[in-house]
Amino acid sequence: MKAATPSVEARRVELAQLYREFRIRRFPGSRGHNETDLIHTLMIQYDAEIALGVELLLNDPQSVDPSGLREDEQIENEITRLVASYSADSDIGRVARNYAGYYELIKKLIDAAKSYLKAREC
Repeated sequence: MKAATPSVEARRVELAQLYREFRIRRFPGSRGHNETDLIHTLMIQYDAEIALGVELLLNDPQSVDPSGLREDEQIENEITRLVASYSADSDIGRVARNYAGYYELIKKLIDAAKSYLKAREC
């Protein structure tokens, strides 16, 4: 028996739920470390771009350019570098892992947005 695929509305609800979780989650700070300045700067702009894209998608799906909802290789590489370079016991390591968790939530949000857009196309 074939499993039913989620409806467009179910995917929209999932996206809205993830977006609420994203908006509630506290943005990680660099805690004043020079080593985390780059990731902090990159994430500030990325966070705003993704938030705006998803908000527009929820309010007016036709107005969104889906190419803007994508993962960021530079951010991912910087997080990977920091996590590999600093132990979880160090302050910088904790900051890096906070950014990693925040970025994972953004990736889930992007996946849900793409799923919603794809379902709308069918």
